[in-house]
Amino acid sequence: MVHTRDEMVDALDEEVLSEMACSFFGARCSIDDEVELFEARAADLELAGQRVTSLLALLNEAFIEPHHAQRFWAAINVPESFVALASGQRVSHYHAVPWALTLCRRYVKFLERLYASLVLAVERYRSGTDYQRTDGMGRSRLVGWDGYQKWAEELNARIDAVNANQSPSAVLGFARGLDMSGAEKARVVGAAINGYSDAIDDNLNLHHVDGSAAGLGPVQPLPSPDAVRSVIRSEGRAICAAERRRVMALLDRLSRLAEVS
Repeated sequence: MVHTRDEMVDALDEEVLSEMACSFFGARCSIDDEVELFEARAADLELAGQRVTSLLALLNEAFIEPHHAQRFWAAINVPESFVALASGQRVSHYHAVPWALTLCRRYVKFLERLYASLVLAVERYRSGTDYQRTDGMGRSRLVGWDGYQKWAEELNARIDAVNANQSPSAVLGFARGLDMSGAEKARVVGAAINGYSDAIDDNLNLHHVDGSAAGLGPVQPLPSPDAVRSVIRSEGRAICAAERRRVMALLDRLSRLAEVS
């Protein structure tokens, strides 16, 4: 079968346009899929953030009076912005109360263990944590704040590369150059591109993801339990001496709740 020159050119144009479309839309579909996964994994940070705020709220409550809590946080140089994260948050009262010979010793040990749990929760919020899957598929990992920001940075770099290498206006312009099917059609396509490439790209380009909006935002690590042990013991003893009945009521209530859970 003899093909004319025009038929061969048309066939080549169609093949080039097909490959261009596959490359253009394929790159964007890949990015869209990753963006969808990125946004879904924000739930990891929400969950880890809730653990932080619930423990923080319980620790503040365990100091009996707000000014006791404020004095403790100031003594260990933790900023008020972190303490304020617990404002209006749900308090998790399901935390084991240790045994000790005296009430004050029991109270101090409770404060120490509760603070250590909070330090660990903050670390897991920042770095992520492994967990055992319930479907028998082994272990998985919850993403942490630091890893989520790194992921956002890398994803945005790929978005920039796709936008720069295959901008919608450039692809449309190239397609117009290949389309020799008629002057009128070329004129119409050209009218939609010439002078409007910036607007086309603004509307059709892929947009950056924002990792900073997830969870609690950036949270600095807390001082280690060993570093603040003397402060906890000093504050705990002073509070127990001044608020003995309230301390006893707090520990008794938490013990009952722990038994139920």
